Amino acid sequence: MKKIGTLTFHWATNYGAVLQAWALQQYLLEAGYETEIIRYLPRRIRLIQRLQALRRRDFSWFSRERGMAAFRKKALLQSRKTYPTGRALLRAGRQYDAVICGSDQIWNPSFTLTAEGKPTLSYFLHFIPEGIRRIAYAASFGAGQLPEEMERLIRPELQKFHAVSVREETGRQILSRLGFFAKVVCDPTLLLERSAYDRLIEAGEAAPPASTNSGLFSYILHAGQGEALRTTEFCRRLLGEEIAGSPSSGGSPSSAGSVYAWLKGIRDAAFVVTNSFHGTVFSILFHRPFITLPVEGADMDDRLHTLLSALGLENRWLPAFDPERVRALYADPIDWRSAESRLTKLREDSRDFIHTALEGE
Repeated sequence: MKKIGTLTFHWATNYGAVLQAWALQQYLLEAGYETEIIRYLPRRIRLIQRLQALRRRDFSWFSRERGMAAFRKKALLQSRKTYPTGRALLRAGRQYDAVICGSDQIWNPSFTLTAEGKPTLSYFLHFIPEGIRRIAYAASFGAGQLPEEMERLIRPELQKFHAVSVREETGRQILSRLGFFAKVVCDPTLLLERSAYDRLIEAGEAAPPASTNSGLFSYILHAGQGEALRTTEFCRRLLGEEIAGSPSSGGSPSSAGSVYAWLKGIRDAAFVVTNSFHGTVFSILFHRPFITLPVEGADMDDRLHTLLSALGLENRWLPAFDPERVRALYADPIDWRSAESRLTKLREDSRDFIHTALEGE
């Protein structure tokens, strides 16, 4: 049995980050592999996050982090050793038959160039010895173009990969300009079907009893999201109910940081408003009617355009608050049969990529 190491943002205080790490691990286990997450916890960036939360007086960040730490401990298989720097990772590579980096914005220029106070190639698997397969699955740059400094740094490492896939079209274009082929695949969360998440919710010790169509669930990332908040308030009035999740600077619902309750909040919502990629993903997986808006002040739209276009759900994108469009989307039922048919094909293609990357020539 092959042993697969995975390297991703499993440490991030973000629901999507921890769930995509769990989903990739779960898929590999179900496919018959032995696998674990390489516990790379970049010490400097983790300290900066805590200090920033304190400066903002965002004490909800610490509540979310406690909930996610509990989820990591219970649900994720992680390496026994912790690696606080890219240099420390040099001791990690020889024990695996293959290492997969991804998904999430692991190739973000800001992280690559500054996370350790200097450039780091950790997520380009610089520490993997020759002869061990390097694979990128659904990696994301989180940017439309790269600084020249980063292009120079990553080109030699990319040449050592056995197979590369990305999560959005802009990532494929960036790599193509650098001279590399990359396949666009689905986020790891979409490798699994809804039933896997229903079971995960049931496994959550603190998860409350199931309910149906409990109201509007709003999950808004980042502060200063006026368009999303106006859309949320308008939808609340359309439903005539209190929202099930409250927007905040960190985008946390009122569930005190529980990953299980966040999932359940989306699953049981009558309607979802979000500017989050994974908020959109789980609305689709749970067949919840939704509206997706951009993150204001950030270049993060392509991952959503790629996903919605692939599933024929482009009309659920709302570039800015528009009462008439909101009313129309609220009243317009989603053709879930068509979306599921497209998702099944995308899921099969993405699973084939993983199998071929691990087993093929």
